Amino acid sequence: MEVVFLKRKFKFVMTEHVRQRMVLREISLNMIVDVIESGIVMKKSEENKYWVYKSISGRSDNAVSLSIAVEGPTLVVITALVNWRTYP
Repeated sequence: MEVVFLKRKFKFVMTEHVRQRMVLREISLNMIVDVIESGIVMKKSEENKYWVYKSISGRSDNAVSLSIAVEGPTLVVITALVNWRTYP
């Protein structure tokens, strides 16, 4: 499967950790792809790592957030959170 992130196509993989969090937090694969492709991107201090978040219609929490890493041609989804808050 491929996703578009920062205007580039990437092979898309998920860690076992994120798969567990998806079940726990009722986050679908379609939601994950939607957040990656159209969410708000925040660069982490570590090289090639990002937070991406987006409000998802129909959810009671405020946003779904993903921790992702770009590893060459591969985008790795590390974890998924809900009730995301940004801080100044």
